[in-house]
Amino acid sequence: MACAQSSTSSAPSSKTATPRLQRSYLRWPTRFYPWSRDSWLDDWGPGPGGDAQEPSSDPAVATAVERIHAEPERAWTVTSLAREAALSRSAFARRFALAVGEPPGAYLAHWRMTIAGRLLRDSDLNLAAVARRVGYASEFAFAKAFKRDYGMAPGAYRRQLAA
Repeated sequence: MACAQSSTSSAPSSKTATPRLQRSYLRWPTRFYPWSRDSWLDDWGPGPGGDAQEPSSDPAVATAVERIHAEPERAWTVTSLAREAALSRSAFARRFALAVGEPPGAYLAHWRMTIAGRLLRDSDLNLAAVARRVGYASEFAFAKAFKRDYGMAPGAYRRQLAA
């Protein structure tokens, strides 16, 4: 609703903010997930036209992406991922963003929500169990992150899929 209001507002920033938001919402799924958001694929690759490189072009980044995919529930930090990649924190963050197109924390959050969507669709796990499987200690924090990514609460998402 806020986006719809801002696009019709006469405020000076409304004409630039809305197109930027639209581009960012449209760019992420096409760059990082050329398949359906809820597909369950183990491999990764930027979509056509994305400016990110293949993570496998940088072995250290590929290692970190593999670790994220293998253990999404782990309390990953940039420091712990950098350690897995055998790089300093700053070198790892720079190389990850260059190879993937977004910072490690943002990638991890999006990956977790992709898994959460799949679990909500294909399992009978309750929300607390889904939250734990994707690295959230709190069902509330999970629901907030899920709503930010999907635009609806996890329970509503599951009900919509069941209908």
